Amino acid sequence: MTSQFRKAPPSVSQFSSQVPYTTARLSYSEFTYSIPLSPGKKFVRLHFNPASYPDFQSSNSLFSVTASDYILLKDFKAYNTADDATPLMREFCVNIGTEHSLNITFTPSKDAYVFINGIEIVSMPTNLYTTSVRSIGSNSPYSVESRKALDMVYRINVGGKAINTTEDTGVYRKWEAADDMYLDGLSKKYSVLAQNDTIELKFVETPEYSAPKQVYNTGRSMWMNKTVNYNLTWSFPVDSNFSYLVRLHFCEFESDITQIGEHSSSEYRDATLSGLEIFKLIDPNGELGTIPDLKMIQHGKAFPVLALVAGLVSSILVFFVVGYIVFRRRWKVKHSGSSNRRMKFKTTPGSSHPYRYFSLAEIKAATKNFSDALIIGAGGFGNVYKGCIDSGATTVAIKRLKPESSQGVHEFETEIKEAKVNREQFY
Repeated sequence: MTSQFRKAPPSVSQFSSQVPYTTARLSYSEFTYSIPLSPGKKFVRLHFNPASYPDFQSSNSLFSVTASDYILLKDFKAYNTADDATPLMREFCVNIGTEHSLNITFTPSKDAYVFINGIEIVSMPTNLYTTSVRSIGSNSPYSVESRKALDMVYRINVGGKAINTTEDTGVYRKWEAADDMYLDGLSKKYSVLAQNDTIELKFVETPEYSAPKQVYNTGRSMWMNKTVNYNLTWSFPVDSNFSYLVRLHFCEFESDITQIGEHSSSEYRDATLSGLEIFKLIDPNGELGTIPDLKMIQHGKAFPVLALVAGLVSSILVFFVVGYIVFRRRWKVKHSGSSNRRMKFKTTPGSSHPYRYFSLAEIKAATKNFSDALIIGAGGFGNVYKGCIDSGATTVAIKRLKPESSQGVHEFETEIKEAKVNREQFY
């Protein structure tokens, strides 16, 4: 039986009415696309609309997909994988050798059919993901060889908005935004969303095509909480039978930090992640598992991620049977008073801290370096200064805790919160 062409039925999903999800090729027998290509690494994206087509019920689809020597999908059931039967895309990275072509074969399981709505192939920079990386649990470098294929499992713009394919760096990647669904309880409660749209990005060792600039303008920060000691932790379900390439994107927002390693050895003791990508490593002719159910609880060992480095970098790590990514605070901050607390950029905190934060440089500028002429009050905590922010458009009161204050940081923060609720005004 030959493959057949069908139009997709009407759907309430807005994506189902878009190309390539409006049509499909379906078959109860195997078929192959032979695509001429130039040598090099390619993104291969397979698009599926798991609807019920005429003469083809969605519940009867079950199939495998191979690309030359790589098993991309095995016993794949798109209807069960998609949420509410909406279209989905699976992305892979494969290398095209001297054969100058790629054969993509679709094979249905017994008494089932196979279908495909769209195939997208995009050339990618040679060393975007193929490089020598550091292996967790080993001092030896791990080479992500060109003969290995990659199966994209997660790609997230941490702390920012979703990024569409047209907003990427020319290779049409899609970046999801819901990193909070993978946070543990303490991280969800105490971490904050960091954002700095005014910073001028300086790509030093990292190529500009590594990720969109929007990724590096936002992030999730530990927020230097003085009363709670926790690890900023994301938990990602994975298939424990495979190795994974984990690519972490960082951007240093603090202009005073100019050297690698300065962040952990100075007073700027925080950790911020801007983006992440996780890929399953596929060997030629190797078996491929299924994407884990997001509702599944994956029990794995928690590996600490290296401290945040200065400059703009993409740190690449290989995780072996890893279910958790952990930022571990390496330095315990002493309760030395909020005047020493360095908020490096504007943040949008979570529900527990719905306030705006300022860097020390911004506070000094607003108060003319805490000028005595701007003191408008004093109390047990310290002086209160009149200040101007937003280029002088907004007048504010700035309370500065003095180190010798007999009242603690917790009480000071409580008063600030109460002042926020009561909307105190100073003129």
